[in-house]
Amino acid sequence: MKRILFVSEAVTLAQVVRLERLASSLDPSRTEIHFAAAQFDETIFKESTFKRWKIHSVSIETMKQATLKGKPIYDRRILSRYVDEDRALLSSIRPDIVIGDLRWSLAISAPLEKIPYATLVNAYWRRAHHGGDFPLPDHPIVKWIGPKLAGYFFPMARPLVFSLHARPINQLRRYYGMRPIGTLEDVVTAGDYRLYPDVPGLIPLGRQDRNEHFLGPIHWSPRLSLPGWWSGLSAEKSLIYVTLGSSGRADRLPVVCEGLRNSQSVIAVSTAGEPVVNLGPNIFAEKFLPGHLLAKRADLVVCHGGSTTAYQALAEGVPVLGIPTNLDQYLSIRAIERAGAGLCLRADTLTAKEVAMAAVKLLNDSSFHLAAERVQAEFSSYRSDERFLDFLKGVIAC
Repeated sequence: MKRILFVSEAVTLAQVVRLERLASSLDPSRTEIHFAAAQFDETIFKESTFKRWKIHSVSIETMKQATLKGKPIYDRRILSRYVDEDRALLSSIRPDIVIGDLRWSLAISAPLEKIPYATLVNAYWRRAHHGGDFPLPDHPIVKWIGPKLAGYFFPMARPLVFSLHARPINQLRRYYGMRPIGTLEDVVTAGDYRLYPDVPGLIPLGRQDRNEHFLGPIHWSPRLSLPGWWSGLSAEKSLIYVTLGSSGRADRLPVVCEGLRNSQSVIAVSTAGEPVVNLGPNIFAEKFLPGHLLAKRADLVVCHGGSTTAYQALAEGVPVLGIPTNLDQYLSIRAIERAGAGLCLRADTLTAKEVAMAAVKLLNDSSFHLAAERVQAEFSSYRSDERFLDFLKGVIAC
């Protein structure tokens, strides 16, 4: 029986649920499954049977604040603690392979323990896709000088900024006698193998390396019942599903709703755990909603643009209005925008008028729906559970 360890960082919900879905797809009678994370929300792990291990992770709030200030999430002290925890875990379990999601320290601990390491990461981080052309993320400087001027200086400042983000892990690798990895995008994608929860039509790489594997999107939605007001919705009215997620700008939700308020659509809002307030007439809000069911009924999904929710919409052939905050979300919605299946608005300069105009365009221009349906068709041809098992069979004869 092969032994597999999944290690998730917990700075966003996406990291935990993506790995949990892959772990749950394996046959427990053929594989011994271990899962390490900072917390185990029973909404996610209620039906899981694998062995759980508690590890340290920086908080979601720490990640949010670092992102908004343009500062590195990790310093050398934190990563050193991570490496020590990783090594103790790897030494205790001795897995045949470790699968990590945003756990940068595994690029040090796994080689030191001589264990193959596969990183689950979106393909839009690969230089083969973006070619060094990065969108401008939210940053305090945008408020000071505006997005146009900030966008002009960003390409010049980016190499230094990315090197600063990568410096702690490169310093730690040198300490352990290992070569530096490189800059930020190299750190994010570091591993013996790269597993992409994407499809090549949406995130084209050109030449694909032998250690790169497209799994297809990994979908997850909380196991919730639909709220009472759902049955009373008119089938004739269009529906806009809004959620800015656990890593989006919750303070932008009122602006989004103001922009959508005068549309002829019903607005269903998930606050992702934030307190529910009265957002206006024809707007129904809950702390959590079963996203897959909302996306199936929706004519438009408004989210932070990150792959978890945006791919949920595209899997139903529904276009996306992305309002990103961090660079990962910007990269995701830019790929969707380039595919013609969505639009992007900046969260740090967002206005209700922009939201209203974008929503009208996405709802009424059929080209967005046709593009979303093309992505949907490719999504349907990729089964992440089957492709993940094929990968494991190829590397550890699982």
